[in-house]
Amino acid sequence: MQNKRYIGIDPDISDIGIAVLENKNIETYTKNIGEVLVSFAKTDFLNTIFRVEAGWLNQSNWHTKESDSPKIAAEIGRRTGENHGSGKVIVQFLIALDAQIELVKPKDSKSQRMKIAKDFLPNIKSQEEADAFYLLRDLIPKVTNIKNTKNKV
Repeated sequence: MQNKRYIGIDPDISDIGIAVLENKNIETYTKNIGEVLVSFAKTDFLNTIFRVEAGWLNQSNWHTKESDSPKIAAEIGRRTGENHGSGKVIVQFLIALDAQIELVKPKDSKSQRMKIAKDFLPNIKSQEEADAFYLLRDLIPKVTNIKNTKNKV
């Protein structure tokens, strides 16, 4: 029986964080949505489980403050909506390819996710990579080789 491969995905409109756990090795990197869709189309889905951060499942995910101006609140809403849309496109694409998908509702803050990721990956390069890594954190005790790669294609 082959080992399972886990792919954590932190969807974003620009840089999508990816963490790949396979054979006790983990790698993190970022890609844009076009690169993600092309690479996933070439993926062997038989032994791959995708974990996608699904912020749209949270009732409130806007990160606004009472002191924010309407312009700032609108910009936060626009960016949040685009990021959610990116995640939903990736999920729809994976469903169309009959992939195994787990939607993960984000619970911890971005700073907590970065701290946990840095405990395992001291050279983590971005919040996106940290968020993708965080989706696989429960599997980490089994990991023996960790590396990050910027914009792997």
